This record gives sequence, structure tokens and C-alpha cells, in this order.
Amino acid sequence: MGTLNEHFRVDYDARLVEEVVLRALRGRADEWAFHGERDRFYEVADAEARDAAFLRLHAAWFARLGLDWPIRQALDERPRLKASVRRCAVTAARSKKDEGADLFVSPAEEGQGEIDRRSIGVQVRPENLLDPDRLLDLMRHELLHVDDMLDPRFGYEPSLPRSEVGPTYDRLLQDRYRALWDATIDGRLMRAG
Repeated sequence: MGTLNEHFRVDYDARLVEEVVLRALRGRADEWAFHGERDRFYEVADAEARDAAFLRLHAAWFARLGLDWPIRQALDERPRLKASVRRCAVTAARSKKDEGADLFVSPAEEGQGEIDRRSIGVQVRPENLLDPDRLLDLMRHELLHVDDMLDPRFGYEPSLPRSEVGPTYDRLLQDRYRALWDATIDGRLMRAG
């Protein structure tokens, strides 16, 4: 499932969308309407056509329920991301520790521009898609990291210089740098309201 905005595209993992839609509809008045629509697709003999119908149905209900709103809102607040990156892929995180966003840059290919090489990977737990305020806060924080990475004034480097002390110290330095970066992001977000 994907949404397109000019050259920027947000793609959601189909299994994540299905799981979140089923959870979101549980106990709601329109749950039976959804299941009525969905049950018709089990009668489609062609497996490929049936799978495509399920994907379209889940995507339509995902949008109808506004489950994409927090991520869309957080991305809309960061115009540099949409201007500098071609795609955002949203997948399921296994744990709270795995949740976040990161910038990926693929190797250069002939005729491919810098924007086409960049993508954002977002991992969220399904339950966070059901808590829009919490997810919006998380995405604002995480996408500000990515925005910093793309800001030439920030001076982001993908890796820190190696120390002479060894990998344990390198990890400690990386953890401290991440904590400091997180604190500055939280401060900027608080000042922005």
C-alpha cells in the first residue's frame, strides 16, 4: 500500500496494514461492514486476484480509518524530507526498542539522482498505529533525526571516527552521542510547541 505526493511516496507493509485494520475495527459498529466486504473475496478463485483484492480493501480501510494520519502529519511538518527523499517505507517493529526512523542511501547508479538514492525506513509497532497522539510524538522525534541528517548545517556523518581505545569505547561514545542528539531534538520539539 502506498500514497503518492508529487515525487515522494509512502509505502506501508501490507501485513502491518492488515493487522492494524483488523485491530482498529475490533468492536466497532462498522466491523461487520468490513467483514462483509472481505468475506466476498474468499470466493475469488484466482489467488493473485484474491490477494490483490485483500490488499486494496485493507489499504482503503486503513486510509478510511485515518490510520496513516500521524505519519503523514509528521512527514508534512518536515518539507526537507519530502524534497530530498524519494520514498518512505513503513514496516512493523518487533519491539519498542526497534521503533524508529532512519535514512538509507543506496549505491549510485548511472543516471540516478541523489534524491532517487535516498529512502526513509520507519518501523512502528502495530499498537502505536492505533494510538495517533503517541505515534505522532514518536514520528516527530524520529523524523527530526532524519531531517538533521539531510541538513548540511548539521554536519551529520554516518559513522564516528574509531577510537584507539577499542570497540567498547566506540559503542559508549555512540550511545552518548545518541543521548545528546535525542536531548537536543526533544528540546527543539518542546520549543516548537
